[in-house]
Amino acid sequence: TDWALQRGRLRALADKWRVERILAEYNSIGGPNIEALAREGLPIEAFETTATSKPPLIESLALAFERGEIGILHDPVLMGELEAYERTVSPVTGRSRYSAPEGMHDDCVMALALAWQATHAPRASAVANPWT
Repeated sequence: TDWALQRGRLRALADKWRVERILAEYNSIGGPNIEALAREGLPIEAFETTATSKPPLIESLALAFERGEIGILHDPVLMGELEAYERTVSPVTGRSRYSAPEGMHDDCVMALALAWQATHAPRASAVANPWT
């Protein structure tokens, strides 16, 4: 789907639901789209997903599930991604790494984790946003 069309859809949803905060993944092609949405006046913040920022993001979502603080729609794509999502630990650093198995996607998991973060974490959790 064309980026302009996607941004238009996001604008319509933000207006319909009176969204106060949008937390968007800055990585890769996210930057230009975040800039465009900010120019349109949407309350958007950039989140840069790194080896350091991703574990707390995913662990916060996992904890929300464990505590029963979050409910989700029974979407087959999301459910498949959540069930397949995995944690590996680096033998060198001991750090956790979260990702989809090779050949699979984690777009829905990341979107859900960012949505949870946006609604339950202080604004300072996002990277500095040069567009706001």
